[in-house]
Amino acid sequence: MGILTNLFSSKRKQIPILKATITFDDDNNTSIEFEKLHSGLVSPEYIRMVLHYYAKMLVNIDPNQPDSINAYDLLLTSIDNIVISDITENPNILKIADIDDVVRLAKPTGQYYSFIAILYSLSGLLRHISTEIPTNGTLQQVAFSVPILIHGVLQFLNANEIQILQRALTLMNERYRKSNDYNDLKTWESVPINAFLASIIASED
Repeated sequence: MGILTNLFSSKRKQIPILKATITFDDDNNTSIEFEKLHSGLVSPEYIRMVLHYYAKMLVNIDPNQPDSINAYDLLLTSIDNIVISDITENPNILKIADIDDVVRLAKPTGQYYSFIAILYSLSGLLRHISTEIPTNGTLQQVAFSVPILIHGVLQFLNANEIQILQRALTLMNERYRKSNDYNDLKTWESVPINAFLASIIASED
């Protein structure tokens, strides 16, 4: 049960753990950087960053926008591709996600747009994420940012943790495709929390 060990006292609220910054330029060159915000940070928190960020990006896609259906489909399909692939040995995540023809891992130049996410510990096993989405970013970049985040976190995960990540993403997509409800502000964060816990339990059976 090592991964389930409480990292922080349940009496402390809104403790920042990890920050991720994903940057695009106008040509969709992109980079990702992480900042550790707590000395007790351990690798499973990178998994949780991905899960909560994925859920939050689905929430942030406005269903009333003309391209929203395409953005939902692009994002869910890219995750479908990632969870069925071997991503343990230096994978080309952008190719696996089928977005490598549009976005490139390269230093952004000129005008750029940064997507910022901060993961917090609320208590024990509960996590919360805050995000800053650039007003001039595109829905396509919202969708792209999730596989890019996955690319970034893999360097911090071992093979077992990568399997936990893939299993949790699988559970999330099963939930999303069954309900077609990505924007429930009352329950959206329970999806990544439950998926993470279920994946941890499955890994320890």
